[in-house]
Amino acid sequence: MIVYERELSASNEDELEEKIGNNGTNVIITLTDEERQAFRDAAEPVYDKYVPGIGEDLVNKVDEINAKYMK
Repeated sequence: MIVYERELSASNEDELEEKIGNNGTNVIITLTDEERQAFRDAAEPVYDKYVPGIGEDLVNKVDEINAKYMK
């Protein structure tokens, strides 16, 4: 179900960004590769804390799915 939702969202991304961005109250910020990496680096302690409880396999699967849909 989540994969389907991600695919649907990705297929309509341009249209959705236009609608969201043009309502006068929202701003869409697209991170550069460097900014995205800095965010990942800053979040690393969170991974270190929760991966043992969640399981590395699940976290890796989520990372794979995210990589598929990231610009």
